[in-house]
Amino acid sequence: WSYKYADPDFGRQQARDLLQHLWTGPISNAAVDVIQGEKSVEVRPSGVSKGAAIQRIVSMMGESGSSSVMVEEGGFMGSRVGAAGNNGDADGGGDDAGGHSSA
Repeated sequence: WSYKYADPDFGRQQARDLLQHLWTGPISNAAVDVIQGEKSVEVRPSGVSKGAAIQRIVSMMGESGSSSVMVEEGGFMGSRVGAAGNNGDADGGGDDAGGHSSA
């Protein structure tokens, strides 16, 4: 949920309320990560990230013997996505400490 275009004070208050409900409500014991960004709140299954997705793709490529991959939604194609200098991220941008893409 993003409040980038909302009134700053109202957005912050709504974000605080949302975070409190997420941390103490029905999903408080669920296997999810609740991430507070600069002007956003994100909930995703634990362990899900761009890096984890790329590791899985590269692993699947190794099992099938493939030397290239094409991912339609991500919009990239090339040989050995996990090649040196890529940090395991498709865009090479990495994740910041909050789990948000720097790209």
